[in-house]
Amino acid sequence: MFVKNSYWKISKFDYTCGIFSILTLVLWYITKNPAIAIIFSILSDFLATVPTVIKAWKHPETETSIAYITGLVPTLTSFAAIEIWNFTSVAFPSYVVIIDIIIIVFIERKRFLKIDRSNK
Repeated sequence: MFVKNSYWKISKFDYTCGIFSILTLVLWYITKNPAIAIIFSILSDFLATVPTVIKAWKHPETETSIAYITGLVPTLTSFAAIEIWNFTSVAFPSYVVIIDIIIIVFIERKRFLKIDRSNK
């Protein structure tokens, strides 16, 4: 379940994403508009996730998809609790589902391609 070669050296790009992520969190905190707050929240999370997405693409063997698969379950069930379907109630869980699926596909793509090629 744990990936033994998952160590990763943090780069300037990682720090830059982290700084912008923190900045968007501050903007999220000071806004009084719920829709803008959700946008900043998504942007903050996305900026913090970009290094992981790149790593999952370039070095999928250093990641495990189980964390992202199990993260999908509570996010998907949150849709059942939504009473009013609007941007502020749907945007963040939708983003989480999309980003988790992207990371899962990036991590597992080589395995998926092997299965597809073996079926031909």
